[in-house]
Amino acid sequence: MADLIILNEGQLRKLATVVYYREVVAIKNIQFGSEQERVKYLRDCRSNHESIMGLLDAGVGFQDGFQDDEIKDPIAHDVFSCVKSCVNSALQMVRNYTLRMNYLKKIKEHSNFLINGYTEEAGSEELGERSGSGDGSSAVQKCYVGVYQEA
Repeated sequence: MADLIILNEGQLRKLATVVYYREVVAIKNIQFGSEQERVKYLRDCRSNHESIMGLLDAGVGFQDGFQDDEIKDPIAHDVFSCVKSCVNSALQMVRNYTLRMNYLKKIKEHSNFLINGYTEEAGSEELGERSGSGDGSSAVQKCYVGVYQEA
């Protein structure tokens, strides 16, 4: 198995599209018991692609939203960095698309929890107090360690 190559956001989008098209071709060549079963697999395949694009869009939006905030900016960078790492590993290391779908679902739930929690609940001062530091990024990193341990 090849090593994981760290890709940027644009490259991840291209890779996600390539993986999606390859999965569609593979699904078309598989013999299914019924056409409904084939349609279900194709929908799941498209759902994986849309999940990846949604994760990247949410991460970019979160990061861009806090560029001027001294405390939330490093947190947003950490969240987006973790999202990119998770999408990277999902696309490059997980070959089974059903397993990838479950992995992406967990990452999406956790990312939404972090993004929504920080944008709705916390002010800049609260984030620094929660983590015990001025930047709040260690709290985000601890949250993502839990995701990797569950997966």
